[in-house]
Amino acid sequence: VALAAVGALSVYSLHTYVSTMSDAEVTRSLAAFSHSYEKWREGQAGHVLTADAEALTAFVGQAPGNLIAVLHDGEVIQSAVFSDGEPHPAPVSVTRALDQYAWTDEHPRTVKLPVLGSYRLASQPAGDGDVLVSGVSMESANLVIARKTVTVAVMIV
Repeated sequence: VALAAVGALSVYSLHTYVSTMSDAEVTRSLAAFSHSYEKWREGQAGHVLTADAEALTAFVGQAPGNLIAVLHDGEVIQSAVFSDGEPHPAPVSVTRALDQYAWTDEHPRTVKLPVLGSYRLASQPAGDGDVLVSGVSMESANLVIARKTVTVAVMIV
């Protein structure tokens, strides 16, 4: 019983720590994205970002696995997923999934995205009906928690 209690507390503590660190990472990612977006808007002198515009390839400050998107009136108009620091447009299934959520709450949330898996996402308004969404992959965090859970279960057995 003591081993089960200590194991459960250990897994819960790890989960809380991972959630806190993921929230900090998504906040940092959103801040970097917001800064880059504002610089881009200043340089565009009134131009509006559209789905036909160049993808978010010039945006920096994102870790591998991060996702960024610009929504206008609730619809994704631009997005990028970073792999090894290089951005690529997000798959269509991911942008459609992002379209399904109301981005009025600025608190991070965990969402299962098609193709990409579990992500911790946060948003903030950017003016002119735009909303910036940034996310960090939860793949490695979930793997660490799963390993800890299996270890505790094996020890209890």
